[in-house]
Amino acid sequence: MSLSESPMPSPDKKELTVLLRPAWRTDTPLRLTNEGGLRVEEALRTVDPAGRTALELALHLRQKAPHSERLSVRVLCVGPARDEPVLREALALGADSVLRVWGRNWPEAPDACGDASTATTQALARAAGEVLRREGPRWTPVLILCGERSADAGHEAFGACLAQALNRPFAHRAVDVAATSEGWRVQVALDRGWRQELSLTGCAVVTVPARDAALGESALPSWQFAQQALIPLALLESPWIAEKGLLRPPLPRVKPLPMPAPGLDAEARIRSMTTFPSGGGGVRLGADLSTQTQVETLINLLTARGYLRKNPSPQVLPIRIQ
Repeated sequence: MSLSESPMPSPDKKELTVLLRPAWRTDTPLRLTNEGGLRVEEALRTVDPAGRTALELALHLRQKAPHSERLSVRVLCVGPARDEPVLREALALGADSVLRVWGRNWPEAPDACGDASTATTQALARAAGEVLRREGPRWTPVLILCGERSADAGHEAFGACLAQALNRPFAHRAVDVAATSEGWRVQVALDRGWRQELSLTGCAVVTVPARDAALGESALPSWQFAQQALIPLALLESPWIAEKGLLRPPLPRVKPLPMPAPGLDAEARIRSMTTFPSGGGGVRLGADLSTQTQVETLINLLTARGYLRKNPSPQVLPIRIQ
């Protein structure tokens, strides 16, 4: 990822803001208590891979910026106290300052604040946007970075919700970011290897995909400083509100596969697992049926399988022709 030598956007105090979300460590063994619960003190939290990529990009932009720009990196995390190891890791990796965002009366339980839907993601983005607007007089971000992943089971809606809350330009899945005189030039990844270049004016919200970050491990003095640092907290007075009726993640349908007989050869075993048994292939529509009968049969089949809802009979209103 590159940064052009063109002047960075104002104001005088320029800061790159990175929003991180926690993820479970995969290199730490978890142990159970005598009661069958999980030892929380050993269930360490870390930065998710996409968030590490966003932090690496922010540190790269800070390094390549001219010295006169006084560019710094500030990391935010919307989460309870158990997510502080994420911010300490960001400090050890090179962030200049961190801030944890949470509500005064919000629950601290892991599953008390949502059900992994976009409603929860929108509530977290709204909280981050409220803090960014409130802290504006003291520090104003020139670019807001976050990982493409969010807690809504793969919908990746956090960046879009945050941009909506702040009314800022938005770019998703950026692979290259460069500063311009009016804002930022961003290249985003499209399907089938294509890229699209966007010009964003002023402060923008940009999400980046996960890749092999080159941050490495922090030095011992940096790690000790991060472990002893006081993590500031921004408390919100607003209640926790997760609006219902938003888009939910799709639920995959489980298809049971028959166990092939041990005496079959490889081809027969594969064929037995990939073909329907006799009479289990659904409904076959004959060509001799009328179009109306075929349509009604398909609708009844989709309704019985749960793809369509059973709607009441529509009311027929008389039409007057004058």
